[in-house]
Amino acid sequence: MKNDVIINKYLSDNDRFADLYNHLVFCGERDKKITPEELSDINPLSGMALRAGKGDTQVIKRNRDIVKKISNKTGICFMILGIENQMNVHYAMPLRCMLYDALTYNDQVNALRKMHNRQKDKMGGEEYLSGMLKTDTISPVMTQVIYYGEEEWDGPMSLYDMFGDKVDKEFLKMHIPDYPIHVLNICKIKDYEKFKTDLKAVIGLIQNKDTKLGFKKYIEENKELYRNLALDAYEAAAVFIHKKQLLDLENIVRTEEGGMDMCKAIDEMILEGELRGEQRGEQRGEQIGEARGLDLMGRLAKRMWEEGKVKEFIEFACEQKKMAELLEEYEII
Repeated sequence: MKNDVIINKYLSDNDRFADLYNHLVFCGERDKKITPEELSDINPLSGMALRAGKGDTQVIKRNRDIVKKISNKTGICFMILGIENQMNVHYAMPLRCMLYDALTYNDQVNALRKMHNRQKDKMGGEEYLSGMLKTDTISPVMTQVIYYGEEEWDGPMSLYDMFGDKVDKEFLKMHIPDYPIHVLNICKIKDYEKFKTDLKAVIGLIQNKDTKLGFKKYIEENKELYRNLALDAYEAAAVFIHKKQLLDLENIVRTEEGGMDMCKAIDEMILEGELRGEQRGEQRGEQIGEARGLDLMGRLAKRMWEEGKVKEFIEFACEQKKMAELLEEYEII
């Protein structure tokens, strides 16, 4: 399974999605915090057709990673929230987010147009051309970029950043709107203990993954979080900490409750790493021994050839004891 599929599946869960947005956006705003029950999925595919003249039409389509709407009990949509997952820095991310958001706004206008056509609503000239009534409204769209790469994010954080330093940004502010983006480096979250879902466990692993000793110690000190981790949380953690070998251990570390024992998985991973290290060491030792032996034999052959004793060298080449004596005799060892 691809990394993005694993991460999208994990963060698409309404409880985690709400937990993440409440932590990032609505922290400290009790009246604005969202509940999982208020969230529902909407089609991640957005698109629009552009007519270029002479019957030519260009279709722009984009598929978001995750997108949901916040609705009240009567179904009225208040806001549309998106998440874009990035393992690598994207140097056109402001433009990419701007396009995603613009297409989502366009989808809302198209939905209004279809509704009015279906209901045969009376619309004035301007309203008919617009596809919406003067009193119609659309919902705000917000996108969060979740970055889980190992390097620091050094990409642009706004449309203005993409213009470079040679433009007069003060002048641009009067004529061209900027488009800032929101990038969360998931490896840098400091107060991850405040998460209410298993995001606390997953991000805790990310924060403590840098040293084998520190990693194992953290797991042991927080066993309750990791003894029975949900499968999708376990898989997401493996991707986030760049340890995909954990995915190969799923059948070994599955618990009776149906979850995954991350404590056991880490022990198995460390043990396998140590065994591979020993095997590599043994193989390396054998290779060094073989190379050393060939070097000594080459030096002996050169010395005996210089003395015209090639026949003797060939005669004793397969006799280990005699070759050792010759190496000592010629002071090569």
